[in-house]
Amino acid sequence: MADMTGKDVYLRVTDTHRKQSTLRHHRAWDVDRFIESQRAAYRAEGEKPAPGQKADPMRFVVSLASAEEYRAANWRATP
Repeated sequence: MADMTGKDVYLRVTDTHRKQSTLRHHRAWDVDRFIESQRAAYRAEGEKPAPGQKADPMRFVVSLASAEEYRAANWRATP
């Protein structure tokens, strides 16, 4: 039977056009599937160009971050 225990997942989402990153905290049962779904969602977002811009499916880069990085970037966060 699959492990259905929720795990903390910290993601860094980098917008390569604006050259800025956002760190986010989530809970997920299957971390690999969750990360792939986030990458697919941000890839789709990049395919929808803003007015005056070209579509760029690689605009957003989704990668894992650590809890320490998340806390340092969000000093009020306490997960």
